[in-house]
Amino acid sequence: MSNIQHIKEKDAVLIPIKDWEKMQNELIRLRKKVNKAKILNEIRTAVIEVEKDLKRPPELRRITMTAEELLAELNNEK
Repeated sequence: MSNIQHIKEKDAVLIPIKDWEKMQNELIRLRKKVNKAKILNEIRTAVIEVEKDLKRPPELRRITMTAEELLAELNNEK
C-alpha cells in the first residue's frame, strides 16, 4: 500500500483498486467475526438464563415448555 495519496484540497485519499479490494475483503472478514462473536455471546447468555430458570421451583419458572415442545415449535417455523 505504498501508492496511497492524500489529496488535501479534496479531503480525500487515493489508493490503488487492488489495495481497496484487499481492505474491503478484510473488512468483510472482520464483520463476520464480530457477528459470530455477538451471536455466540447471545447464545451463551440464553443458556445461562435457562440454567438459572431450571434451578427455580417449577411453579416459579419463566420457561413453561419442555425441550421437546421447543424443538417442535422451532421445526414448525421452517
